[in-house]
Amino acid sequence: MGILKEQHDNAFVTVRVLEIIKHVMQEAEKKGTADVKPHNALLKGELLDRILIKNKASPNISSLIISMYSNATFWDFKKKVAEKLGLAPKYLKLQRSDGKTIKDSENGKTLGQLKFSTTENITALKINLEEDIPVAPLVDSNLKLTERASKIFNEWFTLYSNEDDKMTPETCGLFIKGCTGEHPPVTDDRIT
Repeated sequence: MGILKEQHDNAFVTVRVLEIIKHVMQEAEKKGTADVKPHNALLKGELLDRILIKNKASPNISSLIISMYSNATFWDFKKKVAEKLGLAPKYLKLQRSDGKTIKDSENGKTLGQLKFSTTENITALKINLEEDIPVAPLVDSNLKLTERASKIFNEWFTLYSNEDDKMTPETCGLFIKGCTGEHPPVTDDRIT
């Protein structure tokens, strides 16, 4: 803020600093609100008890109804919908009935500020993000698992095996859910 005091007569600098602050705040909200609540979210809002979610994000559920208070942030709402659909919030796009997508920069706004109503209709869509995931070899020149790959596979086995260090059809289903987000029945062909 010292820059603003030194340049008090330079409107360009003031506007530029405020623009930078605005962009920093918008970028910070894209990944959630870190459970920081805006002041207007501290008071209990109106119960929005019939928000209809039309699911086009995952095959398990066609639609669901969510209840939240109007003082909940959009991020809280998005997390709740994502949890019900078995997705991470970053892979979920929510559209209002008029077709407008609610932007990530609005994560810190309350449902009341976004003018949500009890009879709100929201469409949930899955988005694919281009992520920079590093590529690493799984096997060495002798066609043996690399040390790093072996460690990762052992961690997965430990995480999903039962008390007897065995993978059951149920724990295999949990592994598939952890990888794909869908929870297959134990009779699924991928589980043998």
